[in-house]
Amino acid sequence: ALTALILAVNRLTTDADLVATFESKTEGYATFVDHRETFGDDTKDAVIAVRSDTILPLDALETLVIELQLTPGIDDVFSILSLSAPDGSGQSFFNSDAVTDMPLAAQFKLMRDTLPFGSDLISPDGRLTLVIVLFEDDLNPDAYTSTLATPLSFAPPALSLTRVGTPRLEAEINAALIRDQTTITPIAVTLGLALIFLVFRSWRAAVVCGAPIIVAMALFLGGLAILGIPVSPMLSLAPIILVVLGFADSIHFFYAICRQGQDIHTAVATAR
Repeated sequence: ALTALILAVNRLTTDADLVATFESKTEGYATFVDHRETFGDDTKDAVIAVRSDTILPLDALETLVIELQLTPGIDDVFSILSLSAPDGSGQSFFNSDAVTDMPLAAQFKLMRDTLPFGSDLISPDGRLTLVIVLFEDDLNPDAYTSTLATPLSFAPPALSLTRVGTPRLEAEINAALIRDQTTITPIAVTLGLALIFLVFRSWRAAVVCGAPIIVAMALFLGGLAILGIPVSPMLSLAPIILVVLGFADSIHFFYAICRQGQDIHTAVATAR
């Protein structure tokens, strides 16, 4: 049973829900909630920061947007190319009479000055813009990264792409949670066992003191995996607490048994 629990740890899932993690009554959190109520759940979108060493080339940006729009699993793409002319004609901003024969830098400045979302989508120097990708509702969030991989790989060399926004942040946190539980936690347990061996000069001490921690970790992490309960930022603290308190108590009781030379039950009762 213990082996099954240890093997089940590989099935751990994570849920870095920033809304639930940082829920509070602060003004910042209230603003965040209002934003989601107005514009919807932004965890179903991907925000891509598109950079260029010079003024952003529109032809390269258009190529990227078309690649994204033609990708299965992507419902829509919003960028500066989606903005309409300020005269209400319904034309694309860059095809309107207002920017005819106007230098690109001047077009970007006019966009920032006159359009509601202009200043949010293009930087003052015209070298950075944001592209928002809306995924189809039935697409699994775990497939977002793989869905974006192909169109982003065809991006023109003139553009530098970086995923940003809440979904990207949550993806990074999820990866860190899995890395902590499958890598850092076992290393911490191993170092604790090595320390016990150095202190007591005994393999028996390492086994006796380490067994409760290993069993507790297997029960906790394996139980989460088997029950399908995702590891949240708050739950990820439990293994650290188990390691610290487990080693401290195990060493305390083992030392009491060795020092007093009584039967185990008497020594434990005295150590308490």
